[in-house]
Amino acid sequence: MIPFTVSRILFILASFFSVTAIGVDRFLAIHLHLRYQERMNRERVVVVVVLIWVLGAFISFADLWIPVIAPPIVAITLATCLIGSNITSYKIYFAVRRHRNQIQVLLLQQIAQHGNTAHAASDARLRKSFPLSRFQLFLSPCACRVLLCALSVLPIFVLLLHSW
Repeated sequence: MIPFTVSRILFILASFFSVTAIGVDRFLAIHLHLRYQERMNRERVVVVVVLIWVLGAFISFADLWIPVIAPPIVAITLATCLIGSNITSYKIYFAVRRHRNQIQVLLLQQIAQHGNTAHAASDARLRKSFPLSRFQLFLSPCACRVLLCALSVLPIFVLLLHSW
């Protein structure tokens, strides 16, 4: 039963670390713009992936070394990943909203300068192509992460409590 628990914790932690890393990567891509390619090279990506698995293995094997401390460590780690992912989603949402508003202001300035109705039609198409609502960009991923956390943590704690 213990190897199952350790492997389950390892894969859950690796999953949460990966989701958090993807969120941070998206955040960096939005905020760094053109500098993103030079900052995020292949070596850094490999280091992050290896770190995800090593850190997940270290925390999951803590259940074998110090079984009393393992559940709180797992809970704190999952909560930290959940909070970090939600913060990055929140910042991404506001960055995309700011960019969208800047694009719309530029389009309205072009319409005012040219006085064309063709530009007004393209503006209307642009507004339809940005169906970015708060639910799509922020609340939906956050709700999925909270549900994933709840479904992941409950069985771990049940298994760990039965092993004591």
